[in-house]
Amino acid sequence: MFGAIAEKVKASDGLLHHAMWWKTVMKDRWLGYDEIVASNGKVIYSLRGTADLTIEELNNFMERVERYAAEHEIYLQD
Repeated sequence: MFGAIAEKVKASDGLLHHAMWWKTVMKDRWLGYDEIVASNGKVIYSLRGTADLTIEELNNFMERVERYAAEHEIYLQD
């Protein structure tokens, strides 16, 4: 899906970006960040990864990605 988006959708900067760029942007938008407290007390923010999601969270994320793609007339092939 991210590859298809990368091929067809220009970002707000007017450019086409690679699939990993789109995945990162969408994870930022819809998954957010985990807070990790380092041993020195400093808080580090880490972009949530899809591998760490529950099945429900992953389904919700993919539904949002598919909805975004559909808004740009991109659909998964059966």
